[in-house]
Amino acid sequence: MTIRDAKMDIDSIHLFKRVKLLPNVLSKAEVKSILDAHSNIKHKMMLSLIYSCGLRCGELLALQPVHIDSMRNIVLLKNSKGKKDRIVPLSSKILEMLREYYKVFKPTTYLFEGQIKGKPYDDRSLQQVLKQAIQKSGIRKPVTLHWLRHSYATHLLESGTDLRYIQELLGHNSSKTTEIYTHVSIKSIQQIKSSFDVEYFKYNKTADSYTCPAQETLTTNGNWYAKKNGKSITKMKHYKTNACLNCKLFTKCTKNAKGRLIERSQCADLIYQNKVRIESNYETYRRRQAIVEHPYGVIKRQWDFYYIITKKTIKRASADVGLIFCAYNLRRIFNLIDQNLLKQYLKVLALYFGTLRAIFKAFY
Repeated sequence: MTIRDAKMDIDSIHLFKRVKLLPNVLSKAEVKSILDAHSNIKHKMMLSLIYSCGLRCGELLALQPVHIDSMRNIVLLKNSKGKKDRIVPLSSKILEMLREYYKVFKPTTYLFEGQIKGKPYDDRSLQQVLKQAIQKSGIRKPVTLHWLRHSYATHLLESGTDLRYIQELLGHNSSKTTEIYTHVSIKSIQQIKSSFDVEYFKYNKTADSYTCPAQETLTTNGNWYAKKNGKSITKMKHYKTNACLNCKLFTKCTKNAKGRLIERSQCADLIYQNKVRIESNYETYRRRQAIVEHPYGVIKRQWDFYYIITKKTIKRASADVGLIFCAYNLRRIFNLIDQNLLKQYLKVLALYFGTLRAIFKAFY
């Protein structure tokens, strides 16, 4: 190219780089607090559907009742971004909420209608619904509706969903658009281990010492120290070396001015043996955890029953455990069966047992 007899080399012109911004993501706890903030079933339903299906604002407002396929548990999104149709899964919990919402509001043309019947809900009003939920939940982040979509994708990725499926669910043309969520997923970041983590310090049981990544030996004076953790006290040994102060890796390894200190619990050998057993029988451990530990642990934490089995004997705790599991199973029944229907079943059951009792009294 020539301008005023001066030659310009197009290839030598450097273009400005586009700013690459990461999507904003909320934690699962923050999402839950936002979705639980509204008591109005319509407001709650709209926000829940955006998050649970990863919808854009326009896609939610364009939904019609016929787009909800309750038999296949899917939502059909017609003519969304890029003039494409797509389907997204619908959870059974959200489906139940939708049924309750439908009974109250009875929408005609659009699933979420505004003040005028047959007209879609206003997008600015939806933004106000979110703003009110943020204020009620006490979150001080500039959350937008699209943050819920970003959070949906990131939480799917963190739970192990394949990136290809996430791409389909979000309606992305290119996988590169979906890959950006790998940069905000904390799961992969949390799994990255530093070469200065304790597990990289090799323990020598015979010499009762540790060897660090710099091949220096950390020794102990043999004394046990009491370390308090809440109400429990654990005995610990301390391992250290004077070589830390002259080590080139000092600043990377520790912030302690006196050098790296390793603590070894009195139960360290048992913990290691248990770790080996778990790793060698991982699938068995996961099944056992799912059957026993998960429901019991959830109930124990929810009811603040930290004293069970820890401060009582197993025999004395059995009544408490029985009560907890009765309540847990009742709660599961409430989730599966309508409470009014359950009352009817119990009344019939009481009548049945009452009749049996009268028969037994008459003949025996």
